[in-house]
Amino acid sequence: MRRRYSTDVELTPLIDVLFMLIVFFVLTTSFATSSIPVDLPTAGGEALQGKVRVITVTEQGEIFYEGDTRTPTGVAEILAREDTEQGILIRADREASYGAIVEVLDALGEAGLKHVDLAVEDISVP
Repeated sequence: MRRRYSTDVELTPLIDVLFMLIVFFVLTTSFATSSIPVDLPTAGGEALQGKVRVITVTEQGEIFYEGDTRTPTGVAEILAREDTEQGILIRADREASYGAIVEVLDALGEAGLKHVDLAVEDISVP
């Protein structure tokens, strides 16, 4: 009589590794949007409620969306494909060119995106 050996695959270590990978990717993508440093202008304002999509304009006029450099029309096309009712926040450096910000606003308007806000540092918070 011959004995049969069964080969079992131990799944517990695999599940642990997959869980750690999921946690890693969730954390890295959540911090990717605010990794571009900008010096916001100060003004009075209210905090936005709900989820917003963030466009960043640096001092050199570079435009970032989701961590990648984009053109104004490229950002508008991407945002127009997504939920057009969701708010958009432009984080522009105080030294950024006025023209660069207007180009972004113009491209967003042409794409039919109407809910656009500008980020500022609140002067009422010490």
